[in-house]
Amino acid sequence: IQLYPNPAQNSFNIDADGTVITGFKITSTSGQIIRYQQTHNSKIKVEIGNLSSGAYLIKIETALGNKVLPFFKE
Repeated sequence: IQLYPNPAQNSFNIDADGTVITGFKITSTSGQIIRYQQTHNSKIKVEIGNLSSGAYLIKIETALGNKVLPFFKE
């Protein structure tokens, strides 16, 4: 699973190399849930223009399991 660009300003892309992404959850580094969204695509664009600058985590859910990646909002 790839997340790019990172850091990002208004949006970033997630590419799961053909694996279907069933949902994602964005949290602050302290664990506060900021956003959860269900989806059914292997490539998605995530809008983050409303987030404050800083570090976040995104949990990407697929049929093959979950992956947590850090990202940075400029």
